[in-house]
Amino acid sequence: MMSLATLSLSFWDYALESAARILNMVPTKKVDKTPYELWHGKVPNLSYLK
Repeated sequence: MMSLATLSLSFWDYALESAARILNMVPTKKVDKTPYELWHGKVPNLSYLK
């Protein structure tokens, strides 16, 4: 998707950071918790994604 966008390359780091943040807030099958929960000890706030 980013490779088809007509945005400057300077936006790629923001896109990668956002993707990594979202992936860290998705539960895993093995642990049934998110990586964020395991690292911080609390459930992540996802209200800003709505």
